[in-house]
Amino acid sequence: MSTSDKVKGGDSLFTGQMVFSNKEFEPRTWSLVGSHTTTKNNLNSLFSEFLSAYPLFEEIHSNISPHQFRHSFAEFALRRFDGNVIAAIRDHFRHSIGSYMTRRYTDRKVIEKDFPVNLNREYIGEIIMRYIEDKEVLHGPVGKFIRQRINEIDIASPQDVQDLIDEFEDDLVVHEYGICLIRHKTKALSKCWNPKTATPETTNSNFRLCSGCANRLTLDCQKENIERLGFSAQGHLDFFEKSGIPMNPSYKAAILGTIKNAASALNDWKKPDDK
Repeated sequence: MSTSDKVKGGDSLFTGQMVFSNKEFEPRTWSLVGSHTTTKNNLNSLFSEFLSAYPLFEEIHSNISPHQFRHSFAEFALRRFDGNVIAAIRDHFRHSIGSYMTRRYTDRKVIEKDFPVNLNREYIGEIIMRYIEDKEVLHGPVGKFIRQRINEIDIASPQDVQDLIDEFEDDLVVHEYGICLIRHKTKALSKCWNPKTATPETTNSNFRLCSGCANRLTLDCQKENIERLGFSAQGHLDFFEKSGIPMNPSYKAAILGTIKNAASALNDWKKPDDK
């Protein structure tokens, strides 16, 4: 696909071809060569034939590229499934934390007559309803809070769900390891809390910080990502210890914190559900 930063370099899917160096050369390495346009050219040739037969479509969409299929997939997912599917789209495309592209796919989704809806509130409501209907398992401090609140109240109407949604800030951030879902009462406990501005600065999010936060919600599907982050940090630490290379104390503390938080987060899966 691409070895360069797509955000900064502007490279899209299928713009380059990855090749493996000749086996006569050691060590063998991957490299990006030339411009791989065969797929794009063939696709456009086929699309040109289509436009010749149906010229009115040219006013709607005059050209096509393989990369546009990614956008089409996301659009179809939003139209096909109820509620907001931000987490699924982000995970499917492996978009980075705070990805602008994921928000392009999901923000400003509209209902009939193009009235804008609050996607974040819809998404929170969808998560709560999926738990109530035994279609989702919720972990982390926020997951525990939602489970306890549902045990305390009798969800008898959509308004009851709205009352529970009102316990949270409207803004949320989806990460590969969980969802930043801030409660009004625990806002100041956010690990990214800035006392000067009296707001959580979620743009500074990272796993070591967020995994130990009181406002983290983790879904069942994110367990594998937490395991991967924990094992990656442990492997990094093992490498330095075996090689005898000294580590910067603050950096080592950060690595140890990541390992500890990953283990703590994974403990949620060992505990019986208190629903």
